Amino acid sequence: MLTKPPKVETLPNQNAHLLIDGTYFKRTNCLILYFDNDLKYFQLLRYSTREIKDEIIKDLRSLKRSSVNIVSATADGKNAVKSALKKVFPGAEFQRCLVHIQRYGETYITQKPKTKAGIELQEIIKRLNTIDCELAKMTWLGCFCEWKRIYGNFLKERSFGENHWWYTHRNLRRVAYHIDNALPDMWRYLDNKSISKDTNALEGRFTDLKQKFKNHRGLKKEKRENYFTWYVYYKNLKKKG
Repeated sequence: MLTKPPKVETLPNQNAHLLIDGTYFKRTNCLILYFDNDLKYFQLLRYSTREIKDEIIKDLRSLKRSSVNIVSATADGKNAVKSALKKVFPGAEFQRCLVHIQRYGETYITQKPKTKAGIELQEIIKRLNTIDCELAKMTWLGCFCEWKRIYGNFLKERSFGENHWWYTHRNLRRVAYHIDNALPDMWRYLDNKSISKDTNALEGRFTDLKQKFKNHRGLKKEKRENYFTWYVYYKNLKKKG
């Protein structure tokens, strides 16, 4: 079976809302899945080294030729997916995954921030995935903007070493910049309830796949892609059957 992978069939959908995300294996190989959130179906997969714009463009064009019209795509903040989507489906909406933004904040703020600014930003980020209407969005934005106003000078503080300097609170600056950069694409789901605000539906499937893959960790690299193809094929078969 691992020498003869099946063909993953693409199902036509003229109103597709995709979740696009990748997961890494040994930090050297990345499995990217294109999941149709309406059909609950894997339309395509790619096994590569990372999320590469030119490869994603090829994948999106392949979906387009197979009568999949992408209305929206939810993905993380990497530029490859957004750029590729704009190239192939210029009218499609791009939604930043709110869970990825939260995780980014947790990584750099940590679970136990040591500054008042960090504690307050952590609370703001925790509320991000609860926003379900325009009023909640504006309230959240007001809190974030007020936080930046209060701690603007704090974020500019510098530390000095021999012949160089750095921002003392660079991790907080990094998180604030990350949110500012994401803001234009964070709220698409409020205007269209068919757009998913996160890629959690894929996260659960990645977890299941990795648990099963542990039993086959000895697979040679050239057979791993075929294993993943069989996995997706059987998952799709359940939906079709």
